[in-house]
Order: sequence, then C-alpha cells, then structure tokens
Amino acid sequence: SITSSAISRSIKVGRDIVISEVLSIESTTRADDSTWRPLWSLNWFLLLAIALVALSAYFLNSQTLRFVVLGMALLFFGYLEGGGLSFHDVINLIEGDLSVFTATATRFVLACFVLLTSILIGRFYCGWLCPFGALTEMLSRACKRLRFHVPSRTDKWLRLLKYLVLIIILLAVFFASQSHLTEGMVDVVEPFGTLFTLSGSFLAWVMVAFFLIASVFVPRAYCRYVCPLGAFLALITIGVSFVRYLFSRLAPTPRHGKLDATLGGCPMDAILHESSWAEMGVKSGECIVCTPPIGCRLPERDAGPAHPSSS
Repeated sequence: SITSSAISRSIKVGRDIVISEVLSIESTTRADDSTWRPLWSLNWFLLLAIALVALSAYFLNSQTLRFVVLGMALLFFGYLEGGGLSFHDVINLIEGDLSVFTATATRFVLACFVLLTSILIGRFYCGWLCPFGALTEMLSRACKRLRFHVPSRTDKWLRLLKYLVLIIILLAVFFASQSHLTEGMVDVVEPFGTLFTLSGSFLAWVMVAFFLIASVFVPRAYCRYVCPLGAFLALITIGVSFVRYLFSRLAPTPRHGKLDATLGGCPMDAILHESSWAEMGVKSGECIVCTPPIGCRLPERDAGPAHPSSS
C-alpha cells in the first residue's frame, strides 16, 4: 500500500533529482553518480514546450494547435521516451516502488503534471499527451470514410470493459504472488509499450495490430474500451467531480457551444455520456477534454442530433 513514508521518500528523492538536473547541484542523497549525466537541457525543454503549448491550445480552444501537440507528443513521449506513462507506473505507485518516478526529473514532473491536470481539468493526458492516443486519432482522421458507428447501447457496455480490465489487473497486483504475471498482463493490454519500444511478445504484437486496425474504423477504440490507465484517470475525474458536487450541492450546468462538424465531432463520442451524467452533478470520465466545455455541444432533452450534420 501507499504509505506516508513512501510518499515522503518520493518527495525527497524527487526534490534531489530536480535540484541535480535543473540546478546542476550535486545531491547528498545520491549514492553513486559515476554514470549519471545531466540531460535536463533537452528533456526539460521539450517537456516544458509541449506542456505549455498543450495548455495554451486548450484554453484558446485551438484544434490546429492541438494537432501540433499530438504530433509532438507522438514523437517525444512515444518514440523518444518509449511510450509515455503506463499502468506499470500506477502499479509501482500502489506497491510503494517509486524508483521509476525518481529515475529522472522529467519522469517525476510528467507524473505530477498528469495528476494535477487530471484533478483540475480531467483526462488531459489522454486527450493531449498520450502518444498512442495521438497515433490512433490521426489514423482515424486519415481514414474518415472507413468509420463505423457503434450502436449507442453496445458502445455504452463496451466502455465498461476498460474498468473490468483495471479491476482484473488490480486484483492480480494485490493477490498474485508473482509480479511478472501482472507485468505480462499489462504488456498485453497496453500496446503502446510494445509499439514504441519495438519489444514485446507475439501476443503483444497481435494486440498492437488489432488496436491499430480497430482505431481506423472506431476513433480511439483502445482509449474508449480497453485502456486501464484511461480508466484509472477517469475514476480520478469522476471522484473529483463528485467531491466538488458534494461541496457545492449544485450540478454543473452544461455549457452550449458550436462544435465544428468538419473536425469530425468528439473523437470519443463522449458528449452524450457527459450530458447524461451532468444531470447527476458529476462527470462520466469519458471526456478526454480535447476542447474546453464551451467548444462542445451538449444536447438538450428535446434537441436533435448531438453533432451538427454536415452537408
């Protein structure tokens, strides 16, 4: 379990690494620095640039900048960093193993940024920084003529699958005696690790091919139905919105804006889900905040289609 001592240790080691990499000051807690070389000049610049552009594009509601950010995230977090955050990181956090987060300042700050934006905004990482999500969305938009509409009832039940995957992995973490079994499960259900590191089992590569092909027909199919990290961040979004509702006692009022039909609408088809959950005063967790709420059309009870039809 996550203990106060583990959190304290994480903060202390993270502080030491940030001091070492950013300020180039040797830390007294670093036992062996013989092979360590500061890489902050490149990694920190790229991480800061992507984060600033992403936040600027979000608040400016610029879809053009968003696709620039998706391209940057695909290259940096995907091919340079090996896939970005993973559910392996969540498992390490649960087990109190914080070595991954404190290995480099970039990793430590990225994890903090994802947690902070998940609390304040929602699934910002999913919609803006996830390299596999960026790749699958680009594939879907490049093959718009091949899109398949999943019936709403089927779509609703399939979205629960990612929470089932999350529960199964967490049960394995708490009750499995061999950690490599859990790691193997995550490697199979997280295709981006295999794709971006070019390393994985045959089954993992089969899953990579399956999800890439599925995303051509169903936008962000993996993000919608399977991703355990997305499910984890969605639970954070739901929990935070529920706490806010308890304190405010006021359900959030849907804000109505104009969604450009030429952009293909919501890549997660989350608008209807968010609209129905908003009546209960909480968020559904399906929205990946690819645009501020003002940029989405939340349908009225007696309204027509959620998206404006293109001629």
